[in-house]
Amino acid sequence: MTTKFFETPRIQQMIREYILAVDSTDAPSDFDRDRNALIKESLNMFLKEPDRWDSEASFNIKNIGDVISNELEDRILSPQTLNIMFTSCFRIIVEPSIFTGMSESPFSTIKEIKDFGIYRYNEFDDRSKGQLDYALREMPIKIVKNAFSDTDISTYDQFIKNFKSAQEFARDWEGYIEEKNKQIKDIKSTLEGYESAFNFVGLYEGFSSLGKQKSKEIFWSRLLLLALAVAIPCPLLIEIFSTIKTNADTSLIDKLISFIPFFSLTFIFIYYFRVALTNHTSLKAQTLQIDLRKSLCQFIQSYADYSKKIKDSNGNSLAKFEDVIFSNIMPSQEKIPSTFDGVEQIASLIAAVKPK
Repeated sequence: MTTKFFETPRIQQMIREYILAVDSTDAPSDFDRDRNALIKESLNMFLKEPDRWDSEASFNIKNIGDVISNELEDRILSPQTLNIMFTSCFRIIVEPSIFTGMSESPFSTIKEIKDFGIYRYNEFDDRSKGQLDYALREMPIKIVKNAFSDTDISTYDQFIKNFKSAQEFARDWEGYIEEKNKQIKDIKSTLEGYESAFNFVGLYEGFSSLGKQKSKEIFWSRLLLLALAVAIPCPLLIEIFSTIKTNADTSLIDKLISFIPFFSLTFIFIYYFRVALTNHTSLKAQTLQIDLRKSLCQFIQSYADYSKKIKDSNGNSLAKFEDVIFSNIMPSQEKIPSTFDGVEQIASLIAAVKPK
């Protein structure tokens, strides 16, 4: 578990105050000036990314965290204490590079701090030299030893055993994943079949609804035909009975003239009967075509798969079958008469027999 050190508000406040104190300190030599500048840059890095340094420098925080805290709190800025502060920052900065290999560009602050501790080693006091020697020689070994003394990897042999166990677990897991992947593919294939089936079920229901609508239209069309069939002879029968009951002295020509309006009405009924009959026939043909499409929906997916396979070997083997199945069974409706076709002819007939 990571110990919070640089993330605590108290440490951050003391770091800010320490930086201000270093700024106000005189630096009599180039060594002092460069050292103080690098201390401030190190502390600023800790302030900018406190969580990162708490995580990656846990070994030194555990061992010298109290020393750093005391130095920050006391703010005794003698050459010796400033050297100790630099070496403490040096140890914090060096630690992450042992495992993580932190990137160091030629002009990075981390690179400058390391180079200063290494190449200007002789300018430090003896106590600070001891800290630098420890950071460069003993500390990496202790950090690695500390990592391997963890309860999960107590010895190298245990580590090897754990590694082999992990490899076996990885192989078993790969086999399990491969098996599950195969099962998923099978389920996917089944679901794709269900999806196609449900799509055609919806199409079938659409045609079924349309078929019910056409059935209702056929019912009303049949009633209209029966009504017209009854209405066609009615005008003539009415006129015949009327003529029989009227005066017998009426001349034959007058009687024929009186029949003309009823003949015209009869012709109109006959014409509309023809229109209704043609429409009725068309509705029945449409119903047959809808039934055909409902039947196609029940086998079209299997037919499409089979057709794709068989056409790879013989492209024309299903041509005649498709011509029969998918041909249009309904005759053309272009010749269905309009409602007012023949009105002009009826008008001409009435005008021809009308007395002038």
